[in-house]
Amino acid sequence: MKKRLKKIRVKLEKESELYNKFDNYELSNELGEYIYQEYENVRESDLVNIEIFTSFKVDDTKKEDIIRMIRQYFKKRIEDSNSYYMFDNLKKVVSLLVGILIIFISDFCFNKNVRFIGEILSIIGSVAIWGVFEDIITVIFNKKTNKAKLNKLIKSKIMFYDI
Repeated sequence: MKKRLKKIRVKLEKESELYNKFDNYELSNELGEYIYQEYENVRESDLVNIEIFTSFKVDDTKKEDIIRMIRQYFKKRIEDSNSYYMFDNLKKVVSLLVGILIIFISDFCFNKNVRFIGEILSIIGSVAIWGVFEDIITVIFNKKTNKAKLNKLIKSKIMFYDI
């Protein structure tokens, strides 16, 4: 498949649009989210350039700071998603154990001639276990694609232009 070049264009009227309003050393969430949303339409094989058009003067030191902020923003998103997935995996383990426990209890109900309750518990346990496996399949795919997108944004070429 032929690699295409996708340009993400960012137009900044004021320097304050770059920064988080609570921390001048972090990229604004609005700008980071805009770049990420623009990347949604890019195929995995495409190359990405981020072009920043400014109506204010940006010297070389400031350019390096902006590039660092953009890369840090997406690295932080990777760290945040890793934390989320770790917590999500813990929930899956608990759900799996609960499903197994419910199936074990349903087997006990079959032996005590309470078949109706045993059938219901067996279905509930099976659904719980199936939900865990379905979650694992979809989350693994989403996690890989999300991490690949963020890594591609971190490695993208960032260029500056005056308006």
